[in-house]
Amino acid sequence: MIEAVMLWNEPNNLSHWDFEIDPGWQVFSRMVSEAGAAIAAERPGLTRVMGGMSPIDAGFVQTLQQQISLKKNRSRIGAIEEILIEGPSKLRNGQVMGRTRSNRIVNVTGVEQFVGRLVPVRIAGATATSLIGEACSNDRSLNSQQEGDMA
Repeated sequence: MIEAVMLWNEPNNLSHWDFEIDPGWQVFSRMVSEAGAAIAAERPGLTRVMGGMSPIDAGFVQTLQQQISLKKNRSRIGAIEEILIEGPSKLRNGQVMGRTRSNRIVNVTGVEQFVGRLVPVRIAGATATSLIGEACSNDRSLNSQQEGDMA
């Protein structure tokens, strides 16, 4: 009986994977993601693991995690999320930062007056570490506040 599947052993070892051809691990990441998805489709409960890593590239795991996070965050583009506006964004670009109910960071322009409130936001972009949102203009409280600001 198969208890687990190891997708790759020492993928960051030059003798196992040519990371000079794939320096950002884009091809490797896609290959492992697709293999993992195929295994999950056939055997949903089967454990999938990465093999051991060699210490050649200390940033290997971080690079893969950033790619996975970026893919997940990009899948949210177009969605409407209710976020709690917390305050100024760390990006210091005039945006405010809020969090979704699942604790994802969203940077939004133009809703400074809503700090401490829940605001509906359309996800317009993504990075590996956060989402970029636009306040939904069809929300009555947002519209009345924004119209009041223009008067």
